[in-house]
Amino acid sequence: MICRMASQDISFSGSIPFHYDRGLGPVLFEPTAVELGRRLPELEGGRVLEVACGTGRVTRLIRARYGASVEVVATDLSASMLAYAQAHGPDGVQWMVADALSLPFEDESFDLLVCQFALMFFPDKEAGLREFRRVLKPGGKAIVAVWDAISRIPAALKNYELVKRAFPQDPPQFLEVPYAMCDPEVTKRLFESAFDRVEIERFEAEISIEEPEEVAQGFILGNPVANQIIERDPDAPERLVAELAKEFAGDPVTTACCWFVLAS
Repeated sequence: MICRMASQDISFSGSIPFHYDRGLGPVLFEPTAVELGRRLPELEGGRVLEVACGTGRVTRLIRARYGASVEVVATDLSASMLAYAQAHGPDGVQWMVADALSLPFEDESFDLLVCQFALMFFPDKEAGLREFRRVLKPGGKAIVAVWDAISRIPAALKNYELVKRAFPQDPPQFLEVPYAMCDPEVTKRLFESAFDRVEIERFEAEISIEEPEEVAQGFILGNPVANQIIERDPDAPERLVAELAKEFAGDPVTTACCWFVLAS
């Protein structure tokens, strides 16, 4: 995944995919991926497109859900994330580097489109949703997940507050972006600009942080904030990981809290 913020590319590369998947995956992405998997519709044949597949947690569920009778295409803008997903993913998936704002597919190519935790980063969300609609067949469905407010995800809030305290004069801006679509009414209106039918469902699960240091590494090193921290202080990541791990160990319960948008 590469997040384009204004004119700047924020890249998920280097060691970020590893820490993203190992540290954040079990706490944030797996519970929501499983819940998304429960919302997958019945398909007999056809094609499924996953946009911004990240490290492939949802991809694995899609492949397992439909088996060989359905063609699965998984895309991401980041070659590094895609390579990690492919290396740890199932057989029978077509992996492709692709820009969500300019999908390299013909109109009405897919029966189902899935996108978990990427729309928040699109520089032009309406254009992205028009692309989603364009590549779906008549009657096709989209399932999109976006995060709820950061205040409802204690682990993410602790991380945000820790990094802000570390750099009070110039806090990294990336950490504000993932939670920018937490208002369901605003999100619904956005989807209605491209889709005829839109439903929004909230999901929340209590999660136990069993490996505090790995989760702390995920929050500090498993996303582009790592690069922004290093730019400000090359020695800060190690210190911040230790401080955050201590906080998680003292309070090892968090929530994974998101909105699922079902559109057709």
